[in-house]
Amino acid sequence: MTKLEAINKIMRRAGLQPIRVLETDTASNGAEAERCLDDAELEMQSQGWNYNTYRDVTLSPDAMDNITVPTGTISIYPDSEYGESKNFTTQGEKLYDTDENTLLFTADVTVRYIQRWHFDCIPFPVQDYITLVAASRFNEKRGTSRLQSGIDTTAAVARVRAMQYNNKQAGTNVLNTAHSRRFRGERGEVSSP
Repeated sequence: MTKLEAINKIMRRAGLQPIRVLETDTASNGAEAERCLDDAELEMQSQGWNYNTYRDVTLSPDAMDNITVPTGTISIYPDSEYGESKNFTTQGEKLYDTDENTLLFTADVTVRYIQRWHFDCIPFPVQDYITLVAASRFNEKRGTSRLQSGIDTTAAVARVRAMQYNNKQAGTNVLNTAHSRRFRGERGEVSSP
């Protein structure tokens, strides 16, 4: 689904006419629908889904002892070898060690990061969920109140489909999950999308 198709789906759900082209920097209904879509898209992707979460990635320092984070990184965390003992974030395009208050690294680090994908590249079940969340928010602002419960119901169904898709993509070994490691007394982060 393209961004324009998603915006038109939002417009139709709210009982409004679809648009022919993106109206990004205007005060139109189409532009407001796009803003709702952009907000929902970033919010949903930042939760970390199997398609946009990269695990056990080794990053190396450059000649200046900085580590450049992958383009589009929303959030970044130390991965399994550190457990919960390290804290990283980004500062611009660089990895920042919040424990040591430094951008300088003398060795490789292993991280897990969540990357923002372009809307057109997001798997359809997640796109659909994002679009319907945006439709609900748009309808609350500029739509018809009588349509709200139907949009919210459809968004709830889309959420279930997106979660099912995500679970199918997981390929999780139940003996090697954060919950199982904690149960065995090992350190490990518990996370869910």
